[in-house]
Amino acid sequence: MTTERRTDQERFEQGMTVRRAVLSDEHVDRANAKITAVTEDFQDFITRVAWGMSGPGPDWTGGRARSR
Repeated sequence: MTTERRTDQERFEQGMTVRRAVLSDEHVDRANAKITAVTEDFQDFITRVAWGMSGPGPDWTGGRARSR
């Protein structure tokens, strides 16, 4: 296990990579287009924490996309 600490920006970028790999670019783009001033902080938090801390490291993409 690595003890490397990532910045919020690095976790956000990792989260977007994982989120796009799992949900698809189209889905994420549609969801991002609907972000408002009210939901912006929550979306940032979810992307960093729920998606950005997934996987074993910064290059992880899950190894598979969701089935359709």
